[in-house]
Amino acid sequence: MKKMQKDPDMLEEYDFSNGIQGKYAEKFEEGTNVVVIDPDVAKFFPDHDSVNQALRSLAKIIKSQKNHQADCHYAALHYSSLWRRYVKKTKIKNQI
Repeated sequence: MKKMQKDPDMLEEYDFSNGIQGKYAEKFEEGTNVVVIDPDVAKFFPDHDSVNQALRSLAKIIKSQKNHQADCHYAALHYSSLWRRYVKKTKIKNQI
């Protein structure tokens, strides 16, 4: 097999004369996420669908925990505010 002079990796048999330049450029610009997982983890996931399902489940758990933490924080602020008002009123009544 003879190599082309301009590019040593290209063989003369390769014919790109009917090729369309930039055919997949738009899809490429949208981006792709390729992640390589370690072999010991890959044993548990036979295909990309199982990986996506596991990650979606994990994301749902993380989201619910964050929402729960935000709710707890809001409740704590709300009740501490109520408590301060109660203490303030009680101190005023006790001083009279």
